[in-house]
Amino acid sequence: MIFPQSGLYAITKPENKSINAITFEVEEALKAGICALQYRDKQPIDALALAGALKELCHSYQVPLIINDHYNDINLAILAEKNSANYVAFGRFFPSSSKPLAAPADLNTLIQARKIFNIPIVAIGGILPSNGAELLEAGADILAVIGGVFTDTPYQSTLAYQDLC
Repeated sequence: MIFPQSGLYAITKPENKSINAITFEVEEALKAGICALQYRDKQPIDALALAGALKELCHSYQVPLIINDHYNDINLAILAEKNSANYVAFGRFFPSSSKPLAAPADLNTLIQARKIFNIPIVAIGGILPSNGAELLEAGADILAVIGGVFTDTPYQSTLAYQDLC
């Protein structure tokens, strides 16, 4: 499934809701025409069951599903790849204002992931031009960046990463 070029990309808000309530809301959004769904859950009760239900829904509407969070677990990433994930992501590797309380990921996770996965490996969290090379050397294929690009001048900031990638 190809990621859309335009449209509304919805992110789940599962806090204090049952799986049935979440899947109902997601299906309503799918019916209304969202172009992509991101499953993001900071306090999952049964993440694998919900991810499976969302995968079925999204596939039935031919809408890409992105599963977010808890990426520092190789076993969850293996399960994601077996369930048709297009990429796996691990992080946060460095202090990050967007994930200040997230447990730090270890470079060994990338080293291990490189030996296991046939899909792209994404590193995220506090990545700057000054520290991104070590993540690529450890096994990341892609660097996901928020603040390093959008905090200052996006054009110039993005150019600063080009020598790494």
